[in-house]
Amino acid sequence: MKLENIIKNLSADDYNAIVDSFTKTKAEKFLKLLESINKKKSEAHIIKSLKVSPAAYYTLRSRLLDKIQEHVYSKAPNAGFKLSKNIDNIEHLLYNSPKEIALSVLLKLEKELKKFDLQSDLAIVYKAFCKLYALSDKYNHYHDCYLKAKEDALAIEKAEDLLHLFNKNCSIYWASRGVEQLNLIIKNKREMNASQTFVDSHHLKVFKNILNIQFALYIGLKEEMQEDDSIEQMLLETLEIINAFPDDKLYLHLGGIINLLHFEYYIHSKLYKKAGVYFEKIKSNWMGYCYYNRGFFVANFYASVIDYYFHEQQEKQLANDQLFFICEQDKDCLPDYIIAEYFKAINLFYAQNYTASLEAINKLLEEVSFKNYDCISLEIKFFQILLHLKNDNLLISEKYLKSMENRLQQINCKELKTISIVLFKVLHKYCFDKKNKKRSTTHFKKLIQKFELTNANQVYHFIRLRDVDFN
Repeated sequence: MKLENIIKNLSADDYNAIVDSFTKTKAEKFLKLLESINKKKSEAHIIKSLKVSPAAYYTLRSRLLDKIQEHVYSKAPNAGFKLSKNIDNIEHLLYNSPKEIALSVLLKLEKELKKFDLQSDLAIVYKAFCKLYALSDKYNHYHDCYLKAKEDALAIEKAEDLLHLFNKNCSIYWASRGVEQLNLIIKNKREMNASQTFVDSHHLKVFKNILNIQFALYIGLKEEMQEDDSIEQMLLETLEIINAFPDDKLYLHLGGIINLLHFEYYIHSKLYKKAGVYFEKIKSNWMGYCYYNRGFFVANFYASVIDYYFHEQQEKQLANDQLFFICEQDKDCLPDYIIAEYFKAINLFYAQNYTASLEAINKLLEEVSFKNYDCISLEIKFFQILLHLKNDNLLISEKYLKSMENRLQQINCKELKTISIVLFKVLHKYCFDKKNKKRSTTHFKKLIQKFELTNANQVYHFIRLRDVDFN
């Protein structure tokens, strides 16, 4: 594509607008070069009149081409032709514009679409190049570019789907602790990391980082994280990418997930002061975050918020914040729904509204099948017993404890079984003390330390939250 041909095909209005622009900005060399090419002066004559070296002349030509492309792109046929918004106007461009003008617009589009990593739209642009070069040797090149853009677009779509699937599997694993589910999570991670090897895409990199950060926080298998950057590095890289593309529609929403991940990371690291900075950022959008379960593991967020309130010694204020009451999870994703309703009941428990908390738990146990979610089923039933004890329902508590004792023998997961036995002993002793009108000195935290349950936070979030004083 020659600069001379583009200038020749400019309309009078476009040419005059470019001249006016150079005049206003006092870009004398650009103006002189434009006018000289338009008058078909020779290169030797132009170089001499500009008083520049041949190398400087070709640099000037290249920059003039960029400026003309920017103008033509902004004034393309069909007003409103903008990046990725009216991509359908390309056909109008091809059949109603001189070839050089169409090429100029397409080249500008190609550059912008590459920058914004919009591979689907980029494939459409390369298809347009194929049409313009159908009878040229360049056709094969652009056809290969078209196929590559289609492959990359598919890879990015798959990466986004993998992130959604990963979070779904995390919810199911959180509720079931099944080995099969853990293997699926590992598979999701490996597939995501492998896709980055074949496609250079900042969208894909963001999806990969979000998945890997959550894997490090919630799964934590070191053998699967050996090639990963640190959480801090991944958060920083992701934030830099998102900030570099403020108009990216996807990043407008993913930015909220990065705030959530910062909050989760600092809670996980017990850096509550830093967590507080992000807590203020996310507090204004309680409602929005409960819909983030496609790209973010919402369940742990509920637990982390309660954890933060406890550190701030504001646990009794939990019920005053509407987080747990306005955020509704869809029953189509049953684990998320169970977790959300469970934490609403925990919220009421810490607000010392034991009757309302018990009503919420009973309702949940009645309306939902826990057939495939043994882990959270055990936890909720232990919590139900605790609530009956707090409401002085000792006979019911003893009945439920007896049924739980039989169930403990059927647990296969060693860690889950150990923690369940701890819970059973705690509640059994508390029931015994209360029945005999003794003051209970039993605390979850002390028993956890006694049994050295260093990974308790990965199984029972209820234990993780607080040393519960029963009295």
